Amino acid sequence: MMTTPVMASPIDDRDQFYDDIYEAYYNAIRENRMKDKTLPEDAINKALMEFNYGSNGATQSEELLQLPSDEDQQGS
Repeated sequence: MMTTPVMASPIDDRDQFYDDIYEAYYNAIRENRMKDKTLPEDAINKALMEFNYGSNGATQSEELLQLPSDEDQQGS
């Protein structure tokens, strides 16, 4: 018994075409983002260095001046 090959409908071809375009667009965007992305190893090492040796923020000699708020003065 011989069967005839099933022909793809134009709608199936169109769907495949748009799927291919979307996939190519997605891959181009992903590659562009990966160019400027920090490597995970570098991010982890930087975080560990800041944790162990201090960050680039305020040094230990700097202190925060805390002024009394209005709420404290009203209570007395």
